[in-house]
Order: sequence, then structure tokens, then C-alpha cells
Amino acid sequence: MRITIIIPTYNEERNIVRTLDALKEHVPYECEYEVIIVDHGSTDLTSDLAEKNGAKVCLHPEGTICGLRNYGVNKSSGDILVFLDADFLLTA
Repeated sequence: MRITIIIPTYNEERNIVRTLDALKEHVPYECEYEVIIVDHGSTDLTSDLAEKNGAKVCLHPEGTICGLRNYGVNKSSGDILVFLDADFLLTA
């Protein structure tokens, strides 16, 4: 079973690496997952940092937060969908 984690972003360069690192640390190693960043048109390094840290980045500069999440769903390949915010940190 594959999990897709969808994270809408906008100018989250201060948070995105910590969020992705927390996922790597807390998602069980045997779990197959993908991370999709749906960038709402950031003007900072959010997309570059996310991509360098293993996330699939999709640009979607228009729409609402719900629209960004739905866009991520359409790009996903997971059986289970998880939605997070870019400043969310998983903890034990």
C-alpha cells in the first residue's frame, strides 16, 4: 500500500525542509510513500528546497487551498492520502 502526502505551500522556505525531515524521521522505513508539494506560486526557494529533499513539486499558482489539495490528489499515486501544512512537524 502506497501513501501520498500532499502539502500545499506558498513561500515556506523557512519551514519546508524541517517538515520533510520530520516525515523521513517518523514515517516507518517499510512504508512506501511519496510527497507532493503543490506550490501556489512561491517567490522564494520553497520549490527548490522541496525538490532537493525528495518531494515531487507541482506548480499551481491559482485557486484556493482546497483547490491546491485537489490538484495534489490528481497528481498522486497513493492508495492513502495524507494532507499536511508546510509548517507541520510530525513528532513521536
